[in-house]
Amino acid sequence: MPLTLIPVTPENWEQLIQLKLPAEQENSNPPNWYALLQANQLQYLAYGIQSEGRIIGLVTIGWVNDTRSYWIHHLMLDADHTEPQHALEALQLAIRYIRGLPVGTNITYPLPATLYHPITNQQLQELGFVPLGEFKGQVIYGLQATALPPLPIEAPVAALPQDEKKEINWERILLGIILILLTLYGYFEVYVPRLPPPGDLPIT
Repeated sequence: MPLTLIPVTPENWEQLIQLKLPAEQENSNPPNWYALLQANQLQYLAYGIQSEGRIIGLVTIGWVNDTRSYWIHHLMLDADHTEPQHALEALQLAIRYIRGLPVGTNITYPLPATLYHPITNQQLQELGFVPLGEFKGQVIYGLQATALPPLPIEAPVAALPQDEKKEINWERILLGIILILLTLYGYFEVYVPRLPPPGDLPIT
């Protein structure tokens, strides 16, 4: 069954922050709660990646005026779903979604040179990406794609109402406090390297 994108909602955001990278990669990559807070602060698009009704990953996408392109900032898959075909399909799904957005179709993708990432350099080049340069240890790839009709986003499954007494969710309250503090103190790394616009990229 193909992967699909679903919106981040009050009903599923906790599932997204509970997704885990393999243990050896956790210290090298930002957790999903940080990616969601960053997306909220910087007005990125954030979507869950779903397989057979189960959320298995997260992708965040942001438009950057300096490069006139959409950046795939965060793409992760749960430790139980890091098969190469899943990673490649997740990237293809993100590309297809971007190609249906109204503002431009240039796509930029930072690939860490030393850290874990589910997509390899070879896979990117097979999809038509070309290297644009390197910034802070990350190889920056770009793709210029033709526009397509908007990709329908699958509606999340609505939770059934429950009559049971609700307990105080201290984890949610704590996360809300963290969000407020991070917002107040501006604790967000805005990753916008000054690179030339990808004007000579291949069209796919």
